Amino acid sequence: LNSLNRFPEAISVWNELQKSDDEDVRDRSKQFADDATTKFLYSIQQTLVPLCENHGWKIENLSSDCVSFKDLKQLVLQEAIAARQAGKAEFSYQLIEKCFELGLGSPRLKDNQARALINLKRVPEAVSIWRELLNSKTKSGFDQQIHKMLNEYGLIAERTVVREKCSEYVANGDMNAARDIVINAIINDPDWDESMDLLKDIIKIEANENTDQFMQDRDLKDHRLDLQSYELLLNYLEKRVEESVIA
Repeated sequence: LNSLNRFPEAISVWNELQKSDDEDVRDRSKQFADDATTKFLYSIQQTLVPLCENHGWKIENLSSDCVSFKDLKQLVLQEAIAARQAGKAEFSYQLIEKCFELGLGSPRLKDNQARALINLKRVPEAVSIWRELLNSKTKSGFDQQIHKMLNEYGLIAERTVVREKCSEYVANGDMNAARDIVINAIINDPDWDESMDLLKDIIKIEANENTDQFMQDRDLKDHRLDLQSYELLLNYLEKRVEESVIA
């Protein structure tokens, strides 16, 4: 495994062998594991340097020597944070993503990847990462910070998903699905004014698709849109009540 440059697997085997009852096996396994770790850390650094160059990023931390995975993770974290703070959010994200591909990851790196996604306006993906960290069996040690980020961006992510799903359904002509997701948003997030506007837009689109109805409703006014919107909401709620009674 070591000769095949499959260092993590080789290191794992040697770490297990360090539990041997044979002192010579323990000593030799430790030496092999240390040597393989050094090679693995060097290979990761050599892989990350071209990535920095391709993004036009002048390395600030990764060129430093390191003797452990913990050291290298810290160097990557510092580099990713520096890049994000310098307005290189895409590079910061890609740097951390590459580390995970190479088998080098940590909750802190994941957290900073989410922060880079916020800078890239990819809020739902960031929120998904933070929720994954909270639900992980491996405690991050900074749950309070994650909760703070979720409180700030969780609702934004949910609204973004509704907006994107609605557009997707409308583009595919699935108006029923578009109506359902928007009506659910109106019920579950009553403070979001835009959700009612989305529902009105769906009504307008459906009216325009029907030529006869379009001729009759050419002068459709806001108050008529309001009435149709509330009628859809009422029908939806009545249906839910009926279904709950039957259940």
